[in-house]
Amino acid sequence: MNSDRLLIFINYGSKGNSGLYLSEMISNIDEKNIISFTNYFYDYQHQTKVIRIFERFSGLFKIKLLDQFYKLIDMYLCFIYIAIFIKFRKEKKIYISISLFAPFKAYEFFLKLIRGNNTKIISTIHDAEPLYNNYPFFVLTKLDNLVNLSDMLILHTEQSFSKLSYFHGPKYLIPFPLMQISPAEICNKNYDINFLFIGHMRKEKGVDILIEAWRTLDVDKLSCHLTLAGSVPFGLDYNFDNLKKTTVIPNFLDEQEYASLISNCSYVILPYTGGTNSGILSTVISLNKPVIASSIEMFNESDFIIDELIFKSGSVLELSNKIKSVINNHENNYKKYLKAIKEKRTSYNLKFKRNLNKTYTNIFNASF
Repeated sequence: MNSDRLLIFINYGSKGNSGLYLSEMISNIDEKNIISFTNYFYDYQHQTKVIRIFERFSGLFKIKLLDQFYKLIDMYLCFIYIAIFIKFRKEKKIYISISLFAPFKAYEFFLKLIRGNNTKIISTIHDAEPLYNNYPFFVLTKLDNLVNLSDMLILHTEQSFSKLSYFHGPKYLIPFPLMQISPAEICNKNYDINFLFIGHMRKEKGVDILIEAWRTLDVDKLSCHLTLAGSVPFGLDYNFDNLKKTTVIPNFLDEQEYASLISNCSYVILPYTGGTNSGILSTVISLNKPVIASSIEMFNESDFIIDELIFKSGSVLELSNKIKSVINNHENNYKKYLKAIKEKRTSYNLKFKRNLNKTYTNIFNASF
């Protein structure tokens, strides 16, 4: 262990998939002197000091109408605390690895606070293109501002690399980790083929396309079922009325519910119209489920998307036809899909760990 350096991971939203993501990053890195600031505790199976800090202050207040205000104040207070913590560390080299999930002004405030002679800022950009959000304008900044405050970037797709080509500092490409999640008990199924959409139902997730595609199918004559599960952002209103053979769970899912829904489905449908990373895809593949995916660049780039399960992004007709084709050919193709996914997982995990450690070796060996 190099006592002259300290690696600090900062993850504001470490519940759910982002917590699993951070767990994979920390558990696979060959570095001992690590501290992680999170809002949720995971067993990283690593000699990592975990400081659960975010949303502890705001959790003390119970006035629902002011919940988002408390969280905003909480975020700034926590970043001030972390900046002071860093200021008084004795290590000569401090590497700050921060996951930037949205362009919050609080991130910009924090990065300006910690820039200095003994710190290097390693920013992980998860969404290199703007995504739908319902945050008020005064809590957001431009992604460019966060990128330009960083000393180096970690990215997970070639698409992100291309979109952030204007950044002239070091950029490192690490495959997105397969987040390990324990399979849940398989429940009795009422249908032969269970389709699942799962995840926060942001606009670019294509939920409206899936709903319309499902409506065009004569599902009464098919042995199938669709589940739509995940919270709906404020300001979006999907029409779930009169969807046949469909279960809608419009709520945040805890880890047990999440694992159970994936474990008990046959296929996951990801009809996205945009995005540069997908934690959902990672956990689905971890549980060895095939994915019906749209033709956006992120999925075309993935090692785990099966070509014959891709449909044209944004096309209701193509998605409807793809679902129908999957149902008609399920018996002949399903075991083949499962085998293909399983065979790729081992080599992919090795590639991820190798690239992760090569990246941090290069970072640590670079001039400070």
